[in-house]
Amino acid sequence: MLAAYGGACVNCGERDGIVLVLDHVQNNAQDDRKLHGHNGGYRMYRSLEKRGWPKEGFQLLCHNCNFRKEYYRRTKRSTEGDFFAVD
Repeated sequence: MLAAYGGACVNCGERDGIVLVLDHVQNNAQDDRKLHGHNGGYRMYRSLEKRGWPKEGFQLLCHNCNFRKEYYRRTKRSTEGDFFAVD
């Protein structure tokens, strides 16, 4: 999975596989779960593997960048430009 999605966080470049996670670019994980019949985790990865690791809609983020993205999404803070920018 890591190799299929570039092996590094798309924001900060972190390459340690222990802290990399797959992110739904459009924040549509719920829709993905319903459409492909999984509840995340191992079943999601198996589903992606069976579909040839589709690139559209997915990216690797490290846990820090993933948390920051989710924080901005939940607090609806302005994300114009780089959503990782800190005021």
